[in-house]
Amino acid sequence: MRGSRTKDIDKANVILAKVKTPDITLQEIQEETGVNYETARKILEVDLPEVVKSSERIARIVDNDLESVETMSLITKRFAKETLVKEQLDRADVSVANTTTESAFKRSQILQERPTEIVDI
Repeated sequence: MRGSRTKDIDKANVILAKVKTPDITLQEIQEETGVNYETARKILEVDLPEVVKSSERIARIVDNDLESVETMSLITKRFAKETLVKEQLDRADVSVANTTTESAFKRSQILQERPTEIVDI
């Protein structure tokens, strides 16, 4: 026996939650959206790839995130280099830059149906 069809608004909310916060867990998605975590898992496995493939807006997000990752990486390296020369490393600024870069990278990976974690081979 199958359950009722998932509403489009619920699918959209689950996908938006994952894109907005790439590290969000299925439990957190359930708490945030009210969609059962098992249903959320299915939405992310089935519907998210379809949305990504058919959406020009998603393509722009991916492009912007990839550009942001590259830019933040360059800024972080330059900042760290200059800071090390001065021997005054402001860890909070570097941490914020790293967190921003990591979030943008993970979001673009999700939208490109790629793993968000580095896998050792």
